[in-house]
Amino acid sequence: MIRINRPDVAPGVLLNAGIIRTGEICTLHDASPEEYTEGSQRFEFQRHIYAHPSVKQRIYNAQYGKCCYCESAVPLPSQGQIEHFRPKGTVRQTRKQPKMRPGYYWLAYCWENLLFICGGCNIKKSDLFPLEDPSRRARSHHDDITAEGPLLVDPSLTDPRRDIRFKFDAPFGVTKSGRTTINLLGLDQPRFSEERRIWLDELRVHVDSLRIFGNKAMNGEEKKHVANIKKLLANAVMPSSRYSSMAMDFLESAYPQDLR
Repeated sequence: MIRINRPDVAPGVLLNAGIIRTGEICTLHDASPEEYTEGSQRFEFQRHIYAHPSVKQRIYNAQYGKCCYCESAVPLPSQGQIEHFRPKGTVRQTRKQPKMRPGYYWLAYCWENLLFICGGCNIKKSDLFPLEDPSRRARSHHDDITAEGPLLVDPSLTDPRRDIRFKFDAPFGVTKSGRTTINLLGLDQPRFSEERRIWLDELRVHVDSLRIFGNKAMNGEEKKHVANIKKLLANAVMPSSRYSSMAMDFLESAYPQDLR
């Protein structure tokens, strides 16, 4: 995971239709909160608002076309989905627990609650949103979400590298939030490990090539080849590159300054 710099200004559809719809569902909740808690009444969320093409494209661009959690490249916005960091319809602390209703309905159209996610991570994440202390969970728009203490890392709020780092292609949690996020999303599972390992092997080959050339005298073609490798390795740690967090940790240890 990498830090996501979400644009400060929300797309117009959220500031207009989104705000109107939020007011409507908050009014509906206040009219009969027990019915929404029991599930006899349910909110109808309008996907054409929170997943409007302008919303999706702006988040997709901010994330460099990568999933907010696993950093896998998603070639087109249409191949991914809008993620509600705090689930909108139902919410669970763990997979074994029953669904709690309602979810964070008042954040369904909130710009700060939206991310871009790949299909695999969306299935794993589902309506899970674990807290350090579940008793502090906000249950309505009258509650303060800043008192919650989420155990899921929000890459748009903090730098995920404070919580999750890599040893070769394997992620490990530096903090409890990091460990929870890895386990919840299955970031250490084979479906990710194989793709990361392939990329890591490529990076390793390039670093080994630089070691072979070392400080020896090179002809023009060799100098050009070395320059291209160095450019590739420099790009590998850029936020726009796939699995850049893994590349950072690998190259910090395997790519000494005297080779750069």
